[in-house]
Amino acid sequence: MKTTLTKMLVCLLFAAMVCGTNSYAAEGVKKYDVHDKERENPTVMTPPERFGQPPVDATVLFDGTAESTSQWERDRREI
Repeated sequence: MKTTLTKMLVCLLFAAMVCGTNSYAAEGVKKYDVHDKERENPTVMTPPERFGQPPVDATVLFDGTAESTSQWERDRREI
């Protein structure tokens, strides 16, 4: 009887802790309401000139040419 009561109490405390932390985390994240007019708009992406190309304002790290890797440096640390 005592172990069943203890198990039930532990489960209830764990559930209360999980529910409490989830509601606290949700409160800290919410900055705006769903359709808040004060919410800032996302940045506008400039589309590519041709289909399959990266956007015009993208930073291309590697495009397959030797010039695109000329500025890269090798990590010289021992693994």
